[in-house]
Amino acid sequence: GLEALEVWAFERPLAEGVQPLPPDPREFEVSAQQVRTLRGAELEPLTPIWTANAGMIYRWMKNEAGATEEIRKSLEVEPHFLLSRLELGRVHLAAGRLHEAVQEFERAVRDSHENPLAVSHVGFGLALLGRRSEAEKSLARLQELAGQRYVLPSAAALVYLGLGDHDRVFDCLDEALKELRALAADLKPKQR
Repeated sequence: GLEALEVWAFERPLAEGVQPLPPDPREFEVSAQQVRTLRGAELEPLTPIWTANAGMIYRWMKNEAGATEEIRKSLEVEPHFLLSRLELGRVHLAAGRLHEAVQEFERAVRDSHENPLAVSHVGFGLALLGRRSEAEKSLARLQELAGQRYVLPSAAALVYLGLGDHDRVFDCLDEALKELRALAADLKPKQR
């Protein structure tokens, strides 16, 4: 299930100056920001981003019924909303319903015209099902998509995680960190 996503649990020395990731948010009370998100979903039930994010928070809280209810509200308003499809798949993953999760992720791929994040979720789910060659096809598709548009390095990391290739996971995440640092440097105000 989602425990496989907890990459910070793997033993790996941190680079100098890198802080460890925070503990799993599901172990703590709901934050003030999360309360605002849940309240936003209550006040704006016809706004998919609010209800999809509320579903994610309920999933973190291991409240499957609450997560499913919020995500379904989102999908009633916008049946092709990528975040909602992915979150519904993640709810299925957390409950151990891998086949249903992959079906939702595949629908997200179709609905989003092959959004790389959706493709990576399909590969992750297929890998967890033991369908290695199909998961590897998702990696190949991500490489093809990277020739057409930007693909986050973390997209491939998710598939490698499902395949159990932790070295490749960290290679991808290291690349993502380099990109973020470069972006942050570009956004830094210039001294006059």
